[in-house]
Amino acid sequence: MLPKASMEALAKVGITDPVEQLLHQTFNVTYYDHDLKELVQLPVSMAAVDAHNRIYNMRTGSFGVQFGGALMLLILLFIVTSSQRRKRAVFMINVVGLILLAVRGILQMNFVNSAWASFYAIFTDDYQFVAQHNTNTSMFMNIVNILIILVIELGLVFQIRTIFFTSPTYRRVFTLIGVVIGLGVMASQCLIAALQMMNTLHDMTFSYFNRSMRWTRVTFAASVMYYTALLVGKLGYTLWIQRRMSLQKFGPLQIIFIMSCQAMVVPGVLVSLEAGNFEKFAGIGTLGQAAVIFSLPLSAIWAASVQDLTPLGSADSKGRAIPLDQSFLNPTTQGSTMNGSIDRMEREKNAAQSTFAEKNV
Repeated sequence: MLPKASMEALAKVGITDPVEQLLHQTFNVTYYDHDLKELVQLPVSMAAVDAHNRIYNMRTGSFGVQFGGALMLLILLFIVTSSQRRKRAVFMINVVGLILLAVRGILQMNFVNSAWASFYAIFTDDYQFVAQHNTNTSMFMNIVNILIILVIELGLVFQIRTIFFTSPTYRRVFTLIGVVIGLGVMASQCLIAALQMMNTLHDMTFSYFNRSMRWTRVTFAASVMYYTALLVGKLGYTLWIQRRMSLQKFGPLQIIFIMSCQAMVVPGVLVSLEAGNFEKFAGIGTLGQAAVIFSLPLSAIWAASVQDLTPLGSADSKGRAIPLDQSFLNPTTQGSTMNGSIDRMEREKNAAQSTFAEKNV
């Protein structure tokens, strides 16, 4: 049984069950104050200890998965990508993103096993015993986080420019909006990184840090949802066109549509959950970032494989040459009976899309 005073204190906050009271009992942690002049006793509840362990267990598992996934996909990307495509900007962005994700996984796993994440340091706010190499790791981790967000924003802008290639006006407008949102995301990320570094180096605290951190999560979630709305809308329009023209197969650009939606819907849900309730979904937002970085190169690999399976110079039912991937999009070969002018316009549009997609996967 707990002391009567402890039971009464827990009952005042609505915890009346004897077993639950045991789980919420408190104990004292002794530490020196910041001036090292006197000992201070801090009451800590078992529930707070459980929450601490749960958050860091979730973070460790999350970053372990990200490290393994990034390493495997990086190897796969180099195996299946031709030497010609390796020179393109999109490939380089994908590679850099995967490398940064793997590096962050290593740094985060090192962090949660260092003195920074120890029970004593977290609850007493006493970090004077933290080694210098742990401090360096924390600093470098902030820089890597900024670079990962930068790579994600660049990759998504490239994706939008690819998908809206045949609509120059929409392409410019959506790209401009994406750049503005991306700048806001980067500004908030840089602010948080600067505050964390100042806190690490000079033991400075900021009253607005928690608000800034929440704003950072919200801006990134807004960025992800913006691209999600664009890509889902574009995919819906593309499927409507495919059905209208009685087409069954997808070309490279249509594949990019599908993978882009996958790359954004799942992360959109994850980052929104973390932005709404960080205590309950701690670390899940980084899985959203990883999902974007994983899915973008996968879409490029899939689209490139479809192009490789559709040779140049294939012919339609009348023996006419069909450009790359247009055999998938040619209503004549699919048995379509649509109007000839619409047929020709759609074939020309899809041929341009396929050519542009080939240069960007």
